Amino acid sequence: MQASFDKQAEQMKKYIESRDKEMMEYICSSQKQQQQHLLETAAAQEKRERK
Repeated sequence: MQASFDKQAEQMKKYIESRDKEMMEYICSSQKQQQQHLLETAAAQEKRERK
């Protein structure tokens, strides 16, 4: 019985670690996209101001 619980606990641990890794990758990607958008916006605004 204990072996079954240990196996379930290990599976849950692996699932949670995988989910957390995917979430962190998504957050990092989202932040990079937002930073790129801000840089592009700033560059466009600077270009308009120079005209």
